[in-house]
Amino acid sequence: MGKNSTLPEDTLVMWIYLFFALGLGLLLLPLLPAMVEWWHRSSAYPLSVNPVNDGNIENFSKRFNTFINQLLTAIKQGDLTPEQLDKYLFSDSVTPFMPSSEEAQQHRINRVVIATHTTELPAGYRFTREIFAKCSLVGGSNTILRAALVHGNFELEANSAILRWAHASQVKLGPACAIFGRLSAVERITLTSDCTFKRLHAPTILFCDDHDEMPRPDSDVEIDASHSVTPEHVGRWLIKEDFHIPAGTQLRGDVIAHGNLSIGSNSIIEGNIKCYGNLSLMDGVNIKGALTSEKQLQLGEQCRVSGPLIVEGGIEIGTGTVIGQRQHATTVTANTIKVANRVVAHGTLWARQGGAAKLQYDSGEFKHCVV
Repeated sequence: MGKNSTLPEDTLVMWIYLFFALGLGLLLLPLLPAMVEWWHRSSAYPLSVNPVNDGNIENFSKRFNTFINQLLTAIKQGDLTPEQLDKYLFSDSVTPFMPSSEEAQQHRINRVVIATHTTELPAGYRFTREIFAKCSLVGGSNTILRAALVHGNFELEANSAILRWAHASQVKLGPACAIFGRLSAVERITLTSDCTFKRLHAPTILFCDDHDEMPRPDSDVEIDASHSVTPEHVGRWLIKEDFHIPAGTQLRGDVIAHGNLSIGSNSIIEGNIKCYGNLSLMDGVNIKGALTSEKQLQLGEQCRVSGPLIVEGGIEIGTGTVIGQRQHATTVTANTIKVANRVVAHGTLWARQGGAAKLQYDSGEFKHCVV
C-alpha cells in the first residue's frame, strides 16, 4: 500500500500563513519608501532649482556668452590648436565674413560664427551652429539660423527662420519669418507681416510694418493706483450663464463667468475676469486686470489690457491693442495667438502651438460676439 502524502496539519497552517504574508509583503512593498519617509523625514523642504534651469528665456544666451568669453580668452593665450580653430568662422574689421569654397557651394555653414564687428550674412545660407556678433548683425533673406547672440541690433530679412533661440539688443523680423524656439531682446522686438512665433520676450513687442502708425504710447493707459481694485473695497461679480456687458459700462470688481461672456465697446473693467467659456472684448475696452479663459479669447480694436492673459484655447488680438506697460511687463499665453496690425505687447508672448502676425488682415474679419 502507498504511503499517505497528506501534510501534517501544523505544516499546512504554516504554509498558509507564509502565503498570506508573502502577498501582504508584495502589496506593501511599493509603499515602503513612503513609510520610511513618514518615520524619518528627510525631504521636508522643496527642491532647490538651479537658476540656469529656471525657465528664463535669456538663459541660453547667457550660457553661450560665457562660452564665447572663455573661448576668446583661450585664443588670446594661444591655448587652441589650428585643428580646434578650424571649428570656428571668424569675422572682424580685417577679415570679413568669408565662408570656404565648399561652404559657399553648399550654402551651409557647419562652424560657430564669431563676428566682432557689424556683419551681414549672405542670403540663402543655413547656419547649423551658433552665431555670436559683438556688434550688429543682418541676416539675408531665406536664411536659416540655429541660434544667435547679438550684442547690437539684429535684423533678419524675409522668409528666414530661427530654429532654437536668438537674443539681441533690438530685433526686427522681415515678412514671413519663422521663430521655432525663443526670441528675446533687451529693448524691442518688431514683427512684420506673416511672421510666426512660439515664444517672445522683450520690454516692447511690436507687430507692424515700417509705414504703420503705432498706438498711443503706454503712458496714456497707465493704471491709476488710487483706483486699484482689492477685495476689501469692492465685491465679486458672479455670472452663471452667457452674458453681455453693455457698451460703455464702468465696472469695479472681479468678474467670474461660468458661460460665454462679451464686453461691449468702450467699457472699463477695474478688476480681473475669469471666464469658463469664450470671452470677447469689443472695440475700445479697457481691462485693468487679468483675463483668463478656458476656451477662446477675442480682443477688438484699440483695447487696453494690463494683463496677464491666460487662455487654454486661442487668442485673437485686434488692431491697435496694447497689452501691459513697459514699466509693468506682463504675460500672454495660449495654444495659438493671432495678432492683427499695430499691436503692442510688453513682456512675454507664449504661443504653445504657434502664433502668427496677420498684419494684412482687418481685425474685424475674425471678431465676433460670443453671446
